[in-house]
Amino acid sequence: MSSLKKQALHGAFWSFAERFGQQGVQFIVSIILARLLEPKDFGVLGMIMIFFALAQSVVDSGFGQALIQKQNASHTDESTVFWFNLLAGLAMAGALFAAAPWIAGFYDTPLLKPITQVYSLNLLINSCGIVQNSLLIKEMAFKQRMGAVFAGIIVSGVVGVLMAWKGYGVWALVVQGLVMNGVCTAGLWVVHPWRPMFVFSTAAFRSLWKFGSNLLFSGILNTFFENIYLVIIGKVYSPAQLGFYQRGQRLMLLTSQSISQVVTQVNFPLLSRMQGDPERMRRVFVKVLQSTVLVILPMMVGLAVVASDFIQVLLGEKWMPCVPYLQILCIVGVLFPLHVLNLDAVKALGRSDIFFRLEVIKKALVAANVLITWRYGVIALLWGQVVCSMLSLFVNAFYMHRFLKYGLWAQLWDIRKALVATLLMGGLIGAAGTVMHTSAMITLTTQLILGATLFAGLILLLKDSVACEAMTMITSKFKRKI
Repeated sequence: MSSLKKQALHGAFWSFAERFGQQGVQFIVSIILARLLEPKDFGVLGMIMIFFALAQSVVDSGFGQALIQKQNASHTDESTVFWFNLLAGLAMAGALFAAAPWIAGFYDTPLLKPITQVYSLNLLINSCGIVQNSLLIKEMAFKQRMGAVFAGIIVSGVVGVLMAWKGYGVWALVVQGLVMNGVCTAGLWVVHPWRPMFVFSTAAFRSLWKFGSNLLFSGILNTFFENIYLVIIGKVYSPAQLGFYQRGQRLMLLTSQSISQVVTQVNFPLLSRMQGDPERMRRVFVKVLQSTVLVILPMMVGLAVVASDFIQVLLGEKWMPCVPYLQILCIVGVLFPLHVLNLDAVKALGRSDIFFRLEVIKKALVAANVLITWRYGVIALLWGQVVCSMLSLFVNAFYMHRFLKYGLWAQLWDIRKALVATLLMGGLIGAAGTVMHTSAMITLTTQLILGATLFAGLILLLKDSVACEAMTMITSKFKRKI
């Protein structure tokens, strides 16, 4: 096995371990917080997320990914990025602090002023760890990164739950965010030996800016339009409805986006090393696509089918209005890994200009959706989001066909067995749920076990190449141990 393949597999293992450990702990904490707090508490904090996310995009400025993509980055390059990010973090924190009264007035919610001002400190905290985080990803050192992330999640989870239990309401969520980012950033400095020099190179800045600037503008566009639904729902409807939407969105992202982010943490630096060998890039892309879809597809479809019992058992009756939101968003979640993997290849080829162009086109679709559907309710907005995601997939895959001769139809053909197995599994467990007249807990447990068993059996029966390869590896290791 080649050293690069070994490094990729090692990185993938620890990236998955970090992400799923992180999401597992966060999921448990979020369930406890959801039961202690009211939906409107989550909605109030959700109102400021677009402002915070936009400011965070400016703080990163695309330089983190530029360091990963540039294979010969020097200590001067890294130090230049650090000092720029630090100054950007300070500037954005100050801007958000000053804008707090306006934000509170826009939503007619006075409580948002102090919340925004306190939450703005996250921007300065996060700016201090961008270089260390990027270097750990570039080196695929996810085992070391996991320690810093876990420390932040666990400490902040304990603090958030205690504050919610003591009746601090939305402030429990605010402080939880500050503690998590603070501990995580401190942990990154502990686990990675890199330290900045007191130097700022304009030549290094220009070199990295050439790649990073397009990602910056793409990030700003993407962040604005990803969070525009939070603004519309928070402004036009109510904090409670925003809380329901956010809960459904986070449950979807917990699986689809989390797994996709794990994959891209390994996939992007791996493809970047192959940017001079398009045929090799394509082979790796196909394998990663098939492996990722094999995990995400059944999880998303299964979650949509069992959504009602899932929400009732884990979160309680007060959260039941978020069920239809979750079910529709799961369709978006099915498509998410296809978007991410296609864009990874474009970035790895150094074409951040095309990446930015794609973002502009896709965000025009989102703007059209908002203008057409906002007056018809949250459900209409979400169905419009599904349509936008489908159209965007054609846009993203266009350049994969152009550069690597691997367009959307070829991608769908290569994952056809996973699609068939998933649809059959979803239909069967849905039918099982309709004929069961037991408690939500028993129905949910039965459907989950049945779904996992059915999908595993169907995917092996259809002789999916990735599933068969994984089964062969497991069998051979088991035989060696015997």
